[in-house]
Amino acid sequence: MTKASQTIAEIVDFMKSDERCLLLTGTNSPDKLKLLMARLSVVCRDKNILMRLNPLNRIGLIIGWAGVKVPPPTSAAKKLLNNNYHFDDMLITNTWHKARNNYDVGILYPAEDMLTKGAFEAVADIFTKKIPKIFLLTHQDPAGGDYSKLNEYVSRRVIYDLEG
Repeated sequence: MTKASQTIAEIVDFMKSDERCLLLTGTNSPDKLKLLMARLSVVCRDKNILMRLNPLNRIGLIIGWAGVKVPPPTSAAKKLLNNNYHFDDMLITNTWHKARNNYDVGILYPAEDMLTKGAFEAVADIFTKKIPKIFLLTHQDPAGGDYSKLNEYVSRRVIYDLEG
């Protein structure tokens, strides 16, 4: 079983479970978000997904492969890969009130910014919303990969390293 297929199996199992938050770390930085979004397009279709990015104004670099070059308005949905994505900035808290309180899935990317910039409000706020499944994804794991400060939120951790 490849590392990608193991990660996909973990995501599918998580989506079927009663767990609420999955932390996806590892060295495969370019593919973690793409793999998650592709898998969500299969296991849940026509769902509303809140994606908090940092920085939102660089959305074209983050998910330009999906055809998004500029951020849509906070309250607007963008249809991507069979789901409706709603985008928000992870670190600009005064935009969060524009987001609804109920989504099917939440994604925070990159999760390491919560550690390096002390931006725990982003994860704390998303846990106040009615979102049954939350994914925290790292881009580049910080030295040592210590995510213990997120333990109160995370119910499962999956490591997706490069093949080889």
